[in-house]
Amino acid sequence: MAANDPDGGVVLRRTLDWRVEGLGHHAVVLRQDSQTGPFYNITWPGFLGMVSGMAPGRFAIAINQAPISRSFLKALPRPWILDWATGRLQTWNSRCVTPGFLLRQVFENCPDYQSAKQRLSEEAIALPVFFTLAGIDADEACVIERLPDRARVFETPAAVANHWLSDDLTGHPRGQESQRRLAQIRTDPNAARKSDDLFDWLAPPILNVDTRLAMVANPRAGRLAVQGFEKTGPVTRVLHLTEKIAA
Repeated sequence: MAANDPDGGVVLRRTLDWRVEGLGHHAVVLRQDSQTGPFYNITWPGFLGMVSGMAPGRFAIAINQAPISRSFLKALPRPWILDWATGRLQTWNSRCVTPGFLLRQVFENCPDYQSAKQRLSEEAIALPVFFTLAGIDADEACVIERLPDRARVFETPAAVANHWLSDDLTGHPRGQESQRRLAQIRTDPNAARKSDDLFDWLAPPILNVDTRLAMVANPRAGRLAVQGFEKTGPVTRVLHLTEKIAA
């Protein structure tokens, strides 16, 4: 979710749910320099793209996986694994950039919220995805629902899980209880809590056995908090970082 922060600016709250053991244990927060300024990449050794990050004084962005699309014979019920395999083949055959590489390019090259929003909305990509974008000024927050060749933008307060926000799109939602997770982050009374209680919103079903990372970022304040999880619960302490924004 990206929404106004009572402390000023916009705050991005995200969890990453993947059924891969070790992602919570081995996550790193990497500070990288670029022509548009430094940024923090929440990543893993050997991972080349990005799924979450914050650029102090510019923006914070997170990727959520889109539903598994129904590929062909759409009128017939089929096991979702066939749709997944078809989608993988289409991705491999695409000449467009993957969402993770596009996100890294945005952090490296976009100087502000508006330029990041434009590029994430307009550049052709290899597969459907959600981008959640938080800027530095009030109301600079949106979810960008992406298909390979088009986008729909949902403005602040903006939240997403792993099912389509648009009623006319269909597919197999990813993860556990996607509808309930979205409803909770939208209605949780802690969603706009002050920054001294950063992770009070992190409760079931948002937090579940597949959760591997939790992140809170306020790019206006240059603040970032990250914690790693495995299926048994937290496996790291919360890492708090603050970077002074140049005048």
